[in-house]
Amino acid sequence: MAMRSSIAFLAVALFASGCAHYPINAPLAVMDGRTGYRFENTAFSTNSDALLLMLAFSGGGTRAAALDYGVLEELARTGVGPPSEQHRLLDEVDLISSVSGGSFTAAYYALWGDRIFSDFEPQFLKKRVQNELFRETMARLARETSAVRLTMNGPGELTIYTVELHFNQLADDSDRRFFNSVPTRLQLPSATVDRLRSIAAAELAGNDEFQRLIGDLRNGSNPVNFATGQEIGQTAERNSQ
Repeated sequence: MAMRSSIAFLAVALFASGCAHYPINAPLAVMDGRTGYRFENTAFSTNSDALLLMLAFSGGGTRAAALDYGVLEELARTGVGPPSEQHRLLDEVDLISSVSGGSFTAAYYALWGDRIFSDFEPQFLKKRVQNELFRETMARLARETSAVRLTMNGPGELTIYTVELHFNQLADDSDRRFFNSVPTRLQLPSATVDRLRSIAAAELAGNDEFQRLIGDLRNGSNPVNFATGQEIGQTAERNSQ
């Protein structure tokens, strides 16, 4: 059954999520306890057995990543040990546990070591990584979805409308200050909720990409055929024969 669809990011994401796949790691034929990510294999030569130093990086996007990066910088500047054997406190780190935004810093340091001090700031902290990751993800979804849709004898073209709302760039200065002052918690005063709703609605209505989407849908210039469950089942059955 062919149907004319209102296509938006959510619809694209939900449809494409059924096409997602991941590589399966081959099982290890032999396990060697002397290799891999173990303390004895990754520790610096100056790492002391007398000190167990563990870091825990919390989440919070680039804010968390920047704070964690500053911690690593200070540990690298801090010398410890007797004068004849002085070394960086950073070299004494045995373990880093991290979640969410903090994992960017932890993973980069685990993979590249001291390269983090020359690369991380320009490559991540001061780069609009969120937009790049989003666009890269959407481009991949479009490719995978189009490939699957072609196997269903449907149209291969998929139009993506990326509607980005950056509330820290609100045109109204009072709205911007108000938004940035609202705490992140699960209970807010009714008046605060109402103002947030009003700000969000106004920003969405004034977004150029959103208006392009609405215009295309109203003009009927973006017909998309979504396969029904029955058609998907029939395609899967044909492919299995």
